[in-house]
Order: sequence, then structure tokens, then C-alpha cells
Amino acid sequence: MAAYLQELQKETKAAVSIDGASIINNTFHMKDISLNIRKGFVTAVIGKNSSGKTTLMEAMAGIHGIAKGEIRIGGYDLIKEPEKAKETIGFIFHKCPFGEQLSAIDCMKMYGRFYRDFNKEKFLGLCKEMKVDTDKIIRKMSKGQAVKLQLAFALAHDAGLLLFDDAMEGMDPVFRIEVKRRLSDIMAAGEHTVVMSTKLPEDLEGIADYIVTLRNGRVDCETDIEKLMEEGGIREYFKRMEEKA
Repeated sequence: MAAYLQELQKETKAAVSIDGASIINNTFHMKDISLNIRKGFVTAVIGKNSSGKTTLMEAMAGIHGIAKGEIRIGGYDLIKEPEKAKETIGFIFHKCPFGEQLSAIDCMKMYGRFYRDFNKEKFLGLCKEMKVDTDKIIRKMSKGQAVKLQLAFALAHDAGLLLFDDAMEGMDPVFRIEVKRRLSDIMAAGEHTVVMSTKLPEDLEGIADYIVTLRNGRVDCETDIEKLMEEGGIREYFKRMEEKA
């Protein structure tokens, strides 16, 4: 009974629980992935190109198939209860997944109806606050505008889990500072969990709590920010990971 209670307690603290998952993305496979991403924190996923960052992020978003094992989002099995699991997810990807011919208004009308708690007024308010032109089609938006659109959409349906997959790649320093400030504000409320993949240590400085390092489709290392700071900081850790064969 004590062991059962410990496992139950662990599960309630996990925003994402991955148990022995094998994930298939075309010809790229990730095998035996097991992770518990703690609720209420910012977890970074890092690794070299082709390490599996995007595959893992998209698997958590329900895009890629799971050959075995399971992924639970907010306690819901992503395979057996996909609608309930996906309602809790907000995705902010480098390449906007909404149709490039759609405007923010179109996205609200077409996709907002799939989320029980989608708040149109909140979405439009966030777009205005972040200076997203709601009538401009995505193809004509800057990368930064498309990222802000996705963030506004995610917050409008009160997504508890925010997935950032290389969302700040190629952005200027001013934009990165703005996004990091907004993330800090979001996390201060204590109601969200953020998982973000990135190639740059500066994206994580001041906001990351935990680091998951991938290598060749597997989890190579898990650590926390306090340990990294004792060992020289995030940039030093990135340097060591790059040098590691």
C-alpha cells in the first residue's frame, strides 16, 4: 500500500509522464523513453541536431505514433483519452502548425471550437496586447508574430501544458527577452507547466528549472538548474554536451 501511495503521489506531481515509450517519426525512432516532467516548472529539452528533440515534443503534442509504452498528459493517456489529454496542451512551434492561408480570426473560428474552454475575448485581447494583426494571414506574418499567435491561442483555452519547440530559433534578442519575460509572468501564476526545446543556452537562463538532454533518440541526462549553477552554469553545461562524443 505504501508503494502504491508513493506512485500515486508521483503521478499527481507530473504534468507529463512517459513510461517506456517508443516513438516513431518516419524513419527516426526513439526507444524506451521514460520521463516525469514536474507540474508547475519549466523543463528544457536540449541536444544536438537529430537527437530527438522535435520528435519528443511532437509526440507529447499527439502528432507522432507511440509503438509501445504510454504518454500521460495531466493524468490522461494520450492514446486512450486523446481528446481530454490534448485539451490541456498548448503548442508553440517554430513552424506554425496552423494553415498559412489562415488569419488569427480564422484560427479562432476554425480551431477554437475544438476546445471546451476556449475564450474568444481572451484570445483577441492577448493578440491586441502582443500586437498580433488578427486580419493578416500567417504566411505574411513575421516568425515572431506567428509565435505570439500560437501563444495567445494556447492561453485562450487555458492550456496547463505549454510546449515550445525551438519557438525562439532565429529571433532577435529583443524578441527573446520579450518571450522570456512573458513566460516568467505565466509561470508566476503557478498554474502552468512549460516544456521547451532549444539549441541556445541563453533561451534558458533565468527561467529553466530542469534540463533533459537527449542523445541519439534516448534520454542521456536529467538534471536541475541548481546543480548546473554549482557546476558552472547553463552555458558551461551546453559546452560540455557539445564536446561529448
